[in-house]
Amino acid sequence: MRVVEFDHRDVGTPEAYWSPLLAGLPRIDPCAVSGPVVVVSPHPDDEVLAAGGTVQCLVLAGAVVTVISLTDGEAADPGDPSLGGIRSAELRSAVDRLGLASIEIVRLGFGDGRLASVPPEHLSASIERVGGPAATWIGPLPDDGHPDHEAAGRATMRVAARTGARLWQYAVWAWHWGRDVDLPLARAVRIDLDELVLARKRRAIEAFRSQTTGADAILNAHVRSRFERPFEVFFT
Repeated sequence: MRVVEFDHRDVGTPEAYWSPLLAGLPRIDPCAVSGPVVVVSPHPDDEVLAAGGTVQCLVLAGAVVTVISLTDGEAADPGDPSLGGIRSAELRSAVDRLGLASIEIVRLGFGDGRLASVPPEHLSASIERVGGPAATWIGPLPDDGHPDHEAAGRATMRVAARTGARLWQYAVWAWHWGRDVDLPLARAVRIDLDELVLARKRRAIEAFRSQTTGADAILNAHVRSRFERPFEVFFT
């Protein structure tokens, strides 16, 4: 799936379309995952949107989780030179709201909107250098409908394949632009979130005020509806 005109204001695929398709997905228990976990995020907020509940469950089960933030998300508003610093601070606040203040966040500082132009092996090597001997990598689908997400997804997939680690992939913009034929639903699983975990995730999403407030908010109501489900979906 390739998106030529990227416009979050388009209502996209409604959540009502996805609900019946996701209701019967196999459930997995994140407590069964052992070893270090690394979450790769193209922009500050993707890790919380896609995996904020699951990460809580992993940490509670004893996993050591690291977040790799590939960019600072500064291109969301090119007219605001301070946005990268603001979004990085919002990510730290969001992780704290998840109750996970001990999680390490590593910022790699690649240019927002330019991940696809980074040499693939350089991007993969940078991720692998931080993640080290991760047992599980969590990263975006390599066909998520946004160039940064797709580059990040391909890089994470290469690292997992090279190291023999487990790989969980997530969708962000594919929920917005896609249909069932655009997603690998045959290998999709879901992790159910209890009320406390989901409440924390919703509070964490609200920490991204630069993305959730204002007339042109990227994380507007119809976008956020895909990430306020009482479960999270991964492709294994």
